[in-house]
Amino acid sequence: MIQRSILFVDLNRFFGGGQLYLTQLTDLVAEGAEVFVICTNATLAEQLRSRSVRKVYYAPSVPGGRFVHLFVTVLICIFLSILKKIDTVWVNGIPETGVLPFAKMVGCFALVTRHLTLQKEELSWYRERKLLLAELVFRVSAPSADKIICVSQTVADDMSLIVSPEKLIVINNWIPSLSDESHSYNDIHSPMRLLFVGRLQKYKGVSTILSAMHRLRQARPDIPLRLEIVGEGRFKGVLETEAVGLDVVFAGFREDVANFYKNADIFINPSSGPEGLPLVSLEAMSFGLQCILSDLPVHKEISGNGEAALLFQGDNVGDLCDKLQALMLNPGLMPCYGRTARERIAKLHSQNSARKEYLRVLID
Repeated sequence: MIQRSILFVDLNRFFGGGQLYLTQLTDLVAEGAEVFVICTNATLAEQLRSRSVRKVYYAPSVPGGRFVHLFVTVLICIFLSILKKIDTVWVNGIPETGVLPFAKMVGCFALVTRHLTLQKEELSWYRERKLLLAELVFRVSAPSADKIICVSQTVADDMSLIVSPEKLIVINNWIPSLSDESHSYNDIHSPMRLLFVGRLQKYKGVSTILSAMHRLRQARPDIPLRLEIVGEGRFKGVLETEAVGLDVVFAGFREDVANFYKNADIFINPSSGPEGLPLVSLEAMSFGLQCILSDLPVHKEISGNGEAALLFQGDNVGDLCDKLQALMLNPGLMPCYGRTARERIAKLHSQNSARKEYLRVLID
């Protein structure tokens, strides 16, 4: 490929799926490219420094938040385009797109990865206004991008409503490597091991799992349920209160969650959105793990409309109970769904196919 000098920009203070995506993306494009990163998350900066990144410019949060960093990033971008001959600026977020018009002014190839749909999360008044402002920046600045990478067809369908479809490229999120094919499930008389992985925010839906567990404890006391929650977030205190009386373990944030997938019987992603393509859902499927997913459009997309995972009506506790009881009564279904899920990930979400698509974008 053409030798490129790429500056990635990610100004999110939290480490989530978007930041994990960026660490994996730098690995994909490092061959034949010189990579620089501007970020504001300490965990992301630490992970990138251990990878094939030439230089990480880490700036912790300051008063003014992401928009102050946006102004500073524009200055750094202009500086690096002159000093380091940066020829590509690639932003990984929504307000970060404000950098792109300036990147184009200095002659850079401008890319943005869009992770989320246009669906709105239920937020406080203050955070909702911040999100609206960020989306306004995106709508004004995104047309400056040469290409907008959408992590799923679901995201692309939404983006086609606000930007030219000619700018959109769908490159599915991917899994770096598949786990061992076999997955060990518990005996039906042992606690059924449930797993949630993600940030503890209201829209992620962990409350739905806890409500279902309370209901099933009354309906099926003969089959105990155990839930491990991997992640941190502002909603943790509420969830700890809701979990009183249940067998629930709050494991906190973990960089490596492989053992949690290997030891679980059922992975549940009850998110009500917005979601573009949750990496945790792909990861769970790649382990051959039985998954129960909310019926978001993107979950229908990655599961083949329910062929590779059970889908339930988001926020519907009764429907989630029905799906869990179906597996309790027919545990032999779990290995079947798990094998189908793993095969689907291998076919549609492999690292090799993602690398080819990303390198094609950079070559063109």
